[in-house]
Amino acid sequence: MSKTIAQNLADQLTAWGVKFIFGTAGDTILPFLDCLSRHTIRFVQFRNEDSAAYAASAYAKVTGELGVVLGHGGPGASHLINGLADAFLDKVPVLAITGQVESMYIGTNHKQYINQQQLLGAVTLRTENLDAPTSLLPVVANLIRTAISMSGPVHISIPKDYWQQPDDTVVI
Repeated sequence: MSKTIAQNLADQLTAWGVKFIFGTAGDTILPFLDCLSRHTIRFVQFRNEDSAAYAASAYAKVTGELGVVLGHGGPGASHLINGLADAFLDKVPVLAITGQVESMYIGTNHKQYINQQQLLGAVTLRTENLDAPTSLLPVVANLIRTAISMSGPVHISIPKDYWQQPDDTVVI
């Protein structure tokens, strides 16, 4: 049986040593949260993305490891700014993962669409929107390498309709 994008992302994060993901729930990330409920990575639920992003930054500062924050798309992504700015200014590696509207609505006036790359570009070393489901693993690997080697936060937004798509690529 094929793995999904959500499962491959969780497996890749595990391969990079991620033990915790701090975040909030939202409909653009529900398939990933469902996957995490059966995975070894522990999801630490917060009331809002602000607190979750600060927690990921603090985790990176205290442990020296990659902090990971997960946020809902749209307004949820905007609430990551302060925590990511904290990681940016203190030069600690954080990976921010956000949901996004369905791929067909990117660049439109669809409800809750925000150009997250433009929004978070000022507080991250690099930000990417996943343009094709099959490019997930190399994009995430490059983002994590950037976060660790350059000591700062990075970001990826994943369209809602990609999470459950099959992906037979091998974790990098």
